[in-house]
Amino acid sequence: MSRDLTLLHPVLQEKWKELQKLCSSQGLVIKNTSTLRTAAEQAECVAKGTSSVSYPHSHHNWGTAVDFCRNDGTGAYNTEGRFFERVGAIAESIGLIWGGSFSRPDRPHLQLADWGKTADLLIDLYGTPEAFKNTWYMDQEDTPPAPQEPQDPQNSQESKDPAETGFAIGDKVIVAGTIYGTGKGTGGAIAKNSAEMYIVDYAGANYPYCWGVAKAAGGTRQGWAAPEVLKAAESDAETEYVKWPAVCNEPMTNVRTGAGVQNSIMTAWPLLGVGNQVDVIGQGMAPNGVLWYKILIANQYEGWVCGAFLDPA
Repeated sequence: MSRDLTLLHPVLQEKWKELQKLCSSQGLVIKNTSTLRTAAEQAECVAKGTSSVSYPHSHHNWGTAVDFCRNDGTGAYNTEGRFFERVGAIAESIGLIWGGSFSRPDRPHLQLADWGKTADLLIDLYGTPEAFKNTWYMDQEDTPPAPQEPQDPQNSQESKDPAETGFAIGDKVIVAGTIYGTGKGTGGAIAKNSAEMYIVDYAGANYPYCWGVAKAAGGTRQGWAAPEVLKAAESDAETEYVKWPAVCNEPMTNVRTGAGVQNSIMTAWPLLGVGNQVDVIGQGMAPNGVLWYKILIANQYEGWVCGAFLDPA
């Protein structure tokens, strides 16, 4: 298994460096034991029983997870002094998810929090780890990147100007057909009739790439749609965001001061737990294109939570 930190998502690389420094200051010496896993390596882990999920359903397949052990000469997995719990608490304080909080605890495991406990949202958003990795160092990070689209010989004509489809980037649309998660007509349907979406990009042959809250399917979704299955939504530019109640679905969910893990954790109310109820009062995209909700806690504290961690109450 690889221990090459440069194979990790750049945000996780920086978080790991920060974690090592913070742990060292408290006498906790750690080293990484596993970073990115290939399909073959993931299969090997499943065969050995060290993982229960197949490729690409592990965060290790996406470069968004790292495993660690103790490195002070007392034994790599010596739990004396609540070593892993103390490291996990520090990791969570800087916005990472610690595997010790899972229903089946995985104490030597850490991962980025943007995409939830499982890799399902990453699969929905990007299709493949390769497509996801292509977005890591984009100069323009304010638009969700598109999954790599397979070649379609029936639609190989030169793409027209997006304006000819009737939609421009940023337009709000209503889905009158099907949105596909992994490419134009090649992946599972993720949103159907009546879902509200936004145009964020175009693929070849003028296929719009949409982003938004897919009400018909539930949760946050991105995907591809042919122009003929979309219709323009009434502009809501001057309409105040409609507040709606939500419930947290993840333990120890960080509440941040803005959309994305690059923002600091709130001091007034830093965490939500499973079942905690809040009011959603706004929404926005993190730099990596993931939907975040602006929330109101206890009718007085405002913060931001990754959209994957909230469900309608």
